Amino acid sequence: MIMKPLSAIYIACIMGLLFTGCTQKTLRFTKEPEIIQNPNQNAPLCAVLNFESNKPVKTTIQLTDGDHSWKLRYDTSANSSEGLPVYGMRPGKAHKIKISVKHQEEQLIYKQTLTFTPPELPDGPATFPKIMVKHKKPGKMSNGVTLFNPRRRTPKSSEFGQNFGMLVMVDHNGEIVWYYQTDSRISDYNFLDNGHISYLTQDYRLVEIDMLGNVHRTWYAANRPYEDSITGIPVEAKTFHHDAYPMPNGNYLILTSDYKTIPNYYTSERNENAPRKTQKVMGDIIREFTPEGKVVWEWNAFNHLDPMRIGYETFSQYWYRRGFPG
Repeated sequence: MIMKPLSAIYIACIMGLLFTGCTQKTLRFTKEPEIIQNPNQNAPLCAVLNFESNKPVKTTIQLTDGDHSWKLRYDTSANSSEGLPVYGMRPGKAHKIKISVKHQEEQLIYKQTLTFTPPELPDGPATFPKIMVKHKKPGKMSNGVTLFNPRRRTPKSSEFGQNFGMLVMVDHNGEIVWYYQTDSRISDYNFLDNGHISYLTQDYRLVEIDMLGNVHRTWYAANRPYEDSITGIPVEAKTFHHDAYPMPNGNYLILTSDYKTIPNYYTSERNENAPRKTQKVMGDIIREFTPEGKVVWEWNAFNHLDPMRIGYETFSQYWYRRGFPG
């Protein structure tokens, strides 16, 4: 058999195929990284990182504002094409951002440094609280940030406080690195294992959000005293109040309540000889419910505590303000 020499064109074609195959196997960006302002203005200090790669990747986002440096990490379950949350940034400061991704043993560092400057904080005490640090002991602080729920109040208008809900994160120096605002006063809140935050509102909702402020799930007291329409998962309850605890089994423990009409009840918490009358009395209930809203266990204070053993603020306007007059 006589072998004919391969033509230069044919060799070039083979080499092209080999090179193309190699390129397809090498980790690369198919859409270059970009940083955009968080579209959800409820969490305005956040940004969103978008990119696409030819392989599933773990992502490291390295940030610095010149004074502080930190990293955010996401595993392959995070969808970079839909956007990765970028947070922890100080308001009004320019931040430099470097991106690297990894697939198994391959690592790819994006050569360009991205920049982003979050907006300044809202001006005025009615829109954002003034936060001052008077004492700090870094050696006694745990790692990370502190999350809390500022409230606003004025004696002239209850709606001024009830229709304003906020969560704020500060670092060890008391500098604000994240905040979220919603339309109802927030009481309880929790960091969740999936990186989200859950919070409880004055109008009897339990809400789960991500760091961009996007709502993932909402539960609400099915018998709450409001006629407005609401979307979410109903839970058999009249109220949600004060505390909602995420359990290891995925369920929630929540404080709720119900009332009974009790004859010959007190009318004063200071004078036991004051005239008595039939009263509606609110009692606490602890309920456990599933993510689907099904109640699987409860403890009712009326079954265990004496309702005639009253305490301070028994006759306050608390439940009147919460939608239960009388």
